[in-house]
Amino acid sequence: QAIVRCVEAAVGSDIATGLAVERDEFMALAVSPEAKALQHMFFAERTCSKVPGVSAKDAVPVAAAGVVGGGTMGRGIAMCFLDAGVPVTLLDVDEKAAAAARSGIEETYKRSSAFRKGKLTEAALEKKLAGLKCAADVSALSDADLVVEAIYEDMDVKRATFAALDGAFKPS
Repeated sequence: QAIVRCVEAAVGSDIATGLAVERDEFMALAVSPEAKALQHMFFAERTCSKVPGVSAKDAVPVAAAGVVGGGTMGRGIAMCFLDAGVPVTLLDVDEKAAAAARSGIEETYKRSSAFRKGKLTEAALEKKLAGLKCAADVSALSDADLVVEAIYEDMDVKRATFAALDGAFKPS
């Protein structure tokens, strides 16, 4: 509504009146509960990235990653690793599901605006996909420095998955 009043003042009156209305509307909005909430969110997001007692210099490098679950979320997480240049192994329930996850990731890249506009070339996509392994055997994750669980929200399935994964990774 404030923007409508500003536009009406800009169109229906002289410049000085239009600017005065715009200033008044801005000043009212700047101290509104919505503005205060947005400011809080802005600073909260920055504070969340600063964990007390944890320093970036102490971070362990991630040379290889694993993702458990090849659904929508798992595919997206795997793509984030690939986009960051980190090789990733995606683990799914069987070879058919693993192959479907790989195909889905490739198709998602090919539907992207970066690919359609030529910013992501076929050669660059092939290089990116060379960093993707899809498997159904937990031992494929043995070289991963970081493994992300992305299976659907069924606690019994999650428990069984974590039991199968226990001991499959290199020590941290």
